[in-house]
Amino acid sequence: PVDQVLPSVNQTVESATIRGNVLSDGGESKEVFLQLPQTSNGLLAHWPFDEGEGVETFESTGFASSAVIKGGVTWAPSLKDELGSALSLWGEEQSFIDLGSFNLGGGAMSLTGWFKLRSLGDGIRALDFADDEYGTNAIFLKNADMSNTGSWTVVNSLGNQLGWTVATLSGDTDSNISSDFDYTCAINLHGTNQSVNGVAFEGTTANSGNGWALTAGFGNEVDSSDSTVSGTIGTILDEGFKFSGDPQKIMLSGLTDGETYRFSMYSQSWSGNRFCELSCSDLPGSITVDQDQNHGQAPDGLLVECTYVAAGSEVEFIIDPIGSGTWHLYAFSNRVEPLDRNEMLVDSFWKLNEWQHLAITIEEDGQTKFYSDGNFISSQQGNVPADLNRSFHILGGNRLGMDQFNPIDLEGLQLWLDARYGHTVFIDAEATTSASAEGDNIAVWKDLSGNGHDARSTEGTPVWLPYGFNELPTLFFDYNTQMTVQNSSEEFDGWTKLSVYAVLEEKSKNPWSFWFGKSGGLNNGSNSSWHFMSRRPDINPPRYRFRVNGTTGGDTPEISGAYSNLVHDPMLLVLNYDGVAGKRQALINGTTVIDQSNDTGSIHSTTNPLTIGGKAGTWGSIQTNFSEFIVLENVLARTQHLELEGYLAHKWSLQDKLPENHEYKTSPPVSAPKDFDFFDGIIDDLRIYERALSNEEVASIFDGD
Repeated sequence: PVDQVLPSVNQTVESATIRGNVLSDGGESKEVFLQLPQTSNGLLAHWPFDEGEGVETFESTGFASSAVIKGGVTWAPSLKDELGSALSLWGEEQSFIDLGSFNLGGGAMSLTGWFKLRSLGDGIRALDFADDEYGTNAIFLKNADMSNTGSWTVVNSLGNQLGWTVATLSGDTDSNISSDFDYTCAINLHGTNQSVNGVAFEGTTANSGNGWALTAGFGNEVDSSDSTVSGTIGTILDEGFKFSGDPQKIMLSGLTDGETYRFSMYSQSWSGNRFCELSCSDLPGSITVDQDQNHGQAPDGLLVECTYVAAGSEVEFIIDPIGSGTWHLYAFSNRVEPLDRNEMLVDSFWKLNEWQHLAITIEEDGQTKFYSDGNFISSQQGNVPADLNRSFHILGGNRLGMDQFNPIDLEGLQLWLDARYGHTVFIDAEATTSASAEGDNIAVWKDLSGNGHDARSTEGTPVWLPYGFNELPTLFFDYNTQMTVQNSSEEFDGWTKLSVYAVLEEKSKNPWSFWFGKSGGLNNGSNSSWHFMSRRPDINPPRYRFRVNGTTGGDTPEISGAYSNLVHDPMLLVLNYDGVAGKRQALINGTTVIDQSNDTGSIHSTTNPLTIGGKAGTWGSIQTNFSEFIVLENVLARTQHLELEGYLAHKWSLQDKLPENHEYKTSPPVSAPKDFDFFDGIIDDLRIYERALSNEEVASIFDGD
């Protein structure tokens, strides 16, 4: 027979992947076209998750761009063969799916999908659709209070966006001050008690008070100044201000964790230009403001406001003067920012460790219905989601307030092996059965880079130890044990740039032994591209070598004797070769231990694959634990290198070994979520409709339309 498989970029909503057996010879090549799912009226977006491999998954209607699979997500079998593959998320910060940007909400809608939840957390975020990364307008599907109770939440911000805004202030009418809001403080910093639009401003010359404090700067004051701003707010500006210091800081306290607030500063122009950088401890980034931008104008007032979500009971605002002029602080306030947050709870909604089909439908009036496995559960009056037109749509948990570092985003990533939870290591050659018990023999270590560079056991099998590396998972290579990285003979050959980040632990001192590399020989100049090896680990100081052949530098630089004893302990080993910049380096736990210059050109080409535990074509030669192994055809810029180093160190409890001045010594580049847990389970066949489905249509989708 002649088979034709369309590449993913050429697949369309009408093409199909045929699964089954070829039963006879002969025939002809044909494209087979299928109709849309039976329930297709109003189908806005559909992610079948059928690719089975790679780091992208495609939306079948053409409405949205490809979704990006972030590290820690793996492909898994779905409920039944006709559904193909599914995506498995593992309940941690690196494991999520970014569906990209598309318009959603503003009217009736439905959402359906298959889910298999492995564990119940405290507010596990299965779906998190929002108009920005802060969740200003958003819809959440999660659980409640460590239980199987479902929670469907619609948050409408009433038009307010998180972040900074700057506007001209002319008087009370455009001050945004109103007694309709609840204020945690309203301070006239160098004047008398005043009332603006029914809000009492406390007059004071102190540096702290109830719920606020000036914690840096503002040591000088001016008794009075003339403003062209009208109304009572203009009177406040006329009474003077505090200034000086770099930086200048304002601390607010007594806040409610998770509440949305708006901080406002009221000021007028003084003279010339006064540029300052403003930031908030509960928001990423900063804004640069010229406080004197309205100098010589009438009105000359300036209103600077920051809307933020409190992370705890305190927030700090930092003002960094850019030139010699410092910020003039006349008056400020902090108020609760109203949100329309509607949460609906559904008893016994989530099942554990079994597939279930969930559906949620919303009518134009907000009436919301919940279904499980095609059966209607309950109906509640809720809200229609706002227009989510600046979309930030995530499966597995919104990265609200989190740094966005993820190894999957690194340029040149070719291989990412991670032994964390056993879901990337398999005991069978078909990679269908994950490791589950201590001592499981590992046949396949799945590549998380999306490049298909799985490591397969070619001599013996490493053993999975769930608590073997700093009480964390690892693969133990015991002498005659070797894994070979698939498709690496050609795809890893002839590079001019190479980086390896390996989390490992030497378990015995084996002289003249190959650890990992692309080589058919040990310390060989002809049948080797590159490798890391132990030469004499049994002497003091021990000797370890990072060999790279074919370049202009010396082939065999060794780890400095001042640091080589570090190899005997659990470590993060980094190897870099940059044939353009002419640099070869090795680092252990953030400390440079090899530094060779004038080293240029491409690495020697060989037909050998990349192997771990022993050189290609022979047996293993070491006793070593490997927990994570990352290879890039690139040398990272310093910022990204430090991020990856910090990420790995904290992940594997090696942060105490980092240098004291390391940027991520005390905290990782990815912070913990604020108020929820990440989804731990499998998702498949996710659909969004721009109308409310009927009971019969939900049942039809469950039955397999």
